[in-house]
Amino acid sequence: MSNTRSIAELAKRDDVYLLTPPRWRYRLTLGLLLGGALWAIVWGLQGQAITFAHGVALFFGGVVVALLARPRHWQPWYLAELGWDRQHVYLLKGDRDQALPLPRSALTALHQTPQIGEQGEWLGFALDLALSDTELAQALALLGREPEHTYEVAPGVYRFAFRRAWHGRGRLRQLLTVLCSEGD
Repeated sequence: MSNTRSIAELAKRDDVYLLTPPRWRYRLTLGLLLGGALWAIVWGLQGQAITFAHGVALFFGGVVVALLARPRHWQPWYLAELGWDRQHVYLLKGDRDQALPLPRSALTALHQTPQIGEQGEWLGFALDLALSDTELAQALALLGREPEHTYEVAPGVYRFAFRRAWHGRGRLRQLLTVLCSEGD
């Protein structure tokens, strides 16, 4: 996918908005998780003999600490799924640090009604995007989806649903209003 960009580079630009979790809430959650994991390790090391409970605490505490040791995991953009600027809408894949720029004109509709996804998860909103076959193939490759899991609402127009990114409904509505009005 030669058309993709780095999310880390987009995050440095002032003119790009990434729909990320609120920074303080995200880092607080990770900090509490890290603190709990370290506490589990310390508790697991206490005592004369390692019991089953101590071993489980050591194992899972160690796994969580190892996962959180990667600096990229502490960046809120790691969980971002969508971004935009005046010319583009970006589909994002945080764990691969990739962003697919699509022209702003591809955005045909915004649906703010919460929906249930294919795997039973609650999705906060959906975008209808008019995509060429090439753009659709790039989007599906980026998101790791199969073509049979796409929802075509009209010829060449596909619906992509997204999570709320830790935002309440009111705040999400404000952010998405900006998305719809900026391109005008």
